[in-house]
Amino acid sequence: MVLSKPVIAAISGFAVAGGLELALWCDMRIVDSTATLGVFCRLRGVPLIDGGTVRLPQVVGRGVAMDLMLSGRAVKAEEALKIHLATCHPPSYETVSSAPALEQALALASLLAEHPQVCMRNDRLSTHMVNPIREAMLKEYKLGLETLTSGEFVQAITKFFETTDEKKKGSKASAKL
Repeated sequence: MVLSKPVIAAISGFAVAGGLELALWCDMRIVDSTATLGVFCRLRGVPLIDGGTVRLPQVVGRGVAMDLMLSGRAVKAEEALKIHLATCHPPSYETVSSAPALEQALALASLLAEHPQVCMRNDRLSTHMVNPIREAMLKEYKLGLETLTSGEFVQAITKFFETTDEKKKGSKASAKL
């Protein structure tokens, strides 16, 4: 889906798994110091099926995208700026703004609203048209469904809950001592 106007994500707190995929759909991602991004679904056997495998490499490059997609590690705001996964407003690729992400995003939106709209929107649309994203998204969806029907997800979630239950029981036993 390509909208006619620029879309800005304001990221405070976690933007992981599907939240990251939604943020990647946006034209720009504004972060504040509380932001954490990542492909955490990787840790539970849940595939990216909302454009993450297509858009993440376009945003940060294939090597960095593979690191994030395969490891499932957390990316804090400072690193997100350095790898160009996100930005601040006014632009900085080294220092996270002290302003909340929403405040930064609204300031950026106001600035964009002042520009000649036909020119800005057509240039933006042109960047969306150069990539055969529809075919890639359909392939991602097909592979994601294959993953979900493999049973791996159910095994990973079952293991997660068993481990969590064991930790809870251990904590309660320790608390009684």
